[in-house]
Amino acid sequence: MTSKGRPRLRVWATLSIALVSVAAGVTYAQRAGRVLHRPIPGDVPLEESPNDMPSVPPSSSQSIARAMGAQSQTAGSSSEPSGEVQRPRPTWDAPAREMDRQTRSPPNAQLRYTEVFTPSVQPFKRGTAHDMVDENGRMTTRDPSLRALTVGEAAPAHWVGRRRARFTGDLLVELSSSWATPVPGVAGEQRVLQYATNNGESVQFLSDSAGNLFVRGMQPGTVRLTYVLEAPDFAFAVIDPPAIRTSDVAARAPEALRPLVPAWLESKARVVLARLRLDNDPPFQVLLDRLVAHFRAFRDESLGGQGADLYTELALGGVGACRHRAYAMMLTLHALGIPTRYVGNEAHAWVEVWIYGAGWSRVDLGGWNVDLVSNDQQSRPQFDPQIADRFARPATYQNQFSSGGPNGGRGGDGGTWLDPDASALETNDDSASTSGGDGGASSRSSSGNRSSANGGSSSGAGGGSATDNASVGAARSDNAARQRDVSEPEDDAPKIPTSIAIVSVLADDRAGFASGTGFARGSMVRVVGFVRDVDGVGLNGLAIELQLVRNGRSVQGLGTAASAPDGRFEAHVLLGGGLEAGEYELRASTPGDARYAPSAAD
Repeated sequence: MTSKGRPRLRVWATLSIALVSVAAGVTYAQRAGRVLHRPIPGDVPLEESPNDMPSVPPSSSQSIARAMGAQSQTAGSSSEPSGEVQRPRPTWDAPAREMDRQTRSPPNAQLRYTEVFTPSVQPFKRGTAHDMVDENGRMTTRDPSLRALTVGEAAPAHWVGRRRARFTGDLLVELSSSWATPVPGVAGEQRVLQYATNNGESVQFLSDSAGNLFVRGMQPGTVRLTYVLEAPDFAFAVIDPPAIRTSDVAARAPEALRPLVPAWLESKARVVLARLRLDNDPPFQVLLDRLVAHFRAFRDESLGGQGADLYTELALGGVGACRHRAYAMMLTLHALGIPTRYVGNEAHAWVEVWIYGAGWSRVDLGGWNVDLVSNDQQSRPQFDPQIADRFARPATYQNQFSSGGPNGGRGGDGGTWLDPDASALETNDDSASTSGGDGGASSRSSSGNRSSANGGSSSGAGGGSATDNASVGAARSDNAARQRDVSEPEDDAPKIPTSIAIVSVLADDRAGFASGTGFARGSMVRVVGFVRDVDGVGLNGLAIELQLVRNGRSVQGLGTAASAPDGRFEAHVLLGGGLEAGEYELRASTPGDARYAPSAAD
């Protein structure tokens, strides 16, 4: 903390330690021996793309995953990622799925779901996607060869002007230098902004034709991986389908995305489309609206058809779980030449449809009306797409766990959105961090006001010092009974003023990459603060934007967080490895919303 009380970070020039001990109970095991690997065309060998393997600091023994507003940990506590270890699989062993006939839910059925993202995307964690159906009716991957992804690569051109949301994954991964390990994603269109491993091991991110996400490492062993993903708004809901004929949409699809349709499907789909009165090349908007309404109205009953092929029975039978609906819709759209993916996880399935003029968009069709049991249903803020569902919502869909309530919203905190102006700044500003910062997006509302903070006296404590936890806890307790949800104004009244205060800035790793003199670049930093209204009441669900500023200029965006019900926000941010040594000002700001005004830390 400086004499003026402004939160500043003094950054070291480099990290001198090559590896750190494994934290949080994760065992890193070296494995001897060579694993045989049968390369296939298009696969990217790890050793041939070193430029896509950015050096990652060997810090970050604590997760980045709490950066989007999850609850804090006490000093010295361990926060294990949820779920089992993700295992490698041979590159050529792309999973194929044969659809079943079990369309009715078993008695007392429950679906179990494991979340790895903050904010939670439940139930839409992207597990396995398929983009092709073969001659036997099985879903598979059109091109299982893997394409290397560049961490921090600029957003695609068709994202420009779109709001974007950010998510942090946290899980255990077994790495292999020969085989890739599947890891979950959040959307059909996403990019990797940054990542860290608990032992400093570098990994390479890859993807196949269906948008499945993988990692591969130079050294075999199990690591804790945290990674930040970003996706555009249209990835979570269909926005304005093109008002052109369905055949025109198919003709305008990129060649690499056009479905490969087996002969049997062409003939069967003609029968299905005729029965649904969609065989006259309708406008794409009409086609999509009617197909979604048709499949969302399915019932939780047994499949009664006899003798017909499974696709026809499912498409016209009016019954089925989420997987049956998604399978039948994918095949129907494929027969029309519309790029479509089947996407699912352990609890739910849906489709992604390529929308001309936008990109891959999620379309949820619902499923069984049974209980969904999550591993940590209450511990993470729930992501809210904030985009209205344009499709019909019959009663059978309305009550299903994926429907998100009567208005189609998820009813969560939101809080991770970047507006189009912020996204444009990130893309075009040369000073923006390639590790996924917002590039000065919040500079409009953060001038002049700053808060006092402890700038680096934790000496590597895992979750902050006891003194820090006591002071923050006291503030949280004092404010617990005085909180106010963010909501729409009842009329055109002026926006209510807000205020932000940063109360602590501490090292967030146990490796000791911080001291009284500053933080090492590439290390994790834990930032805690509050956002309140004029009466001192905490505000829930406001987006909090963090950035580093030097000489009045934003040099690294540190991402966003969402305020909790008591107004508290906590972010665990990664200092870019490319930062110059020196002193930086830490700024926190909120863009506000329809009811509350923007403000910056004071």
